[in-house]
Amino acid sequence: MVQPTFRPFMFTLDKHVLQVMRAKESDIANLLFLETKTYEGRTPWAAEIFQLELQKKDSLYLVVYHKTALIAVIGMRLNLVEAHITNLAVDPAWQKKGLGTYLMQLMIDYARKLGCHSISLEVRIDNEVAKKLYQGLGFTVNFVRPNYYQDLHKDGLNMVLTLAPDDKESD
Repeated sequence: MVQPTFRPFMFTLDKHVLQVMRAKESDIANLLFLETKTYEGRTPWAAEIFQLELQKKDSLYLVVYHKTALIAVIGMRLNLVEAHITNLAVDPAWQKKGLGTYLMQLMIDYARKLGCHSISLEVRIDNEVAKKLYQGLGFTVNFVRPNYYQDLHKDGLNMVLTLAPDDKESD
């Protein structure tokens, strides 16, 4: 697959202007800081992992900035038939405002336009907030990945959403 293209844009959420753009290596320090805020001081992904992911030709990582502060990230890998959400983190101060749902819907629409048949992700089995978000978007549990989150000794749920073709794109 050719590297996905993405045009940066701005939108308003809760009377704040936010900028969405493709993540770049210069964002990595901000991404690690976002992780520490989101994951109670932990950084599940090291700088090297972000660097490798950002270099992959089949990946699309988007960051959301409010002024100069990075407040969210979402990542996705794509192939010709399926997409996989690899990462979603929203600054705790920006949670429960619809930003996670907005980013997920953005990626779902993007994958649909590329002709992907499904989109999958992993979520910690005890992360009720995230599971509710994904289920609200139509994701269903596919199977359990035992000890997927090894550092926390927690199982992961593989969830999947079947994508219907984008009728707006057809002639």
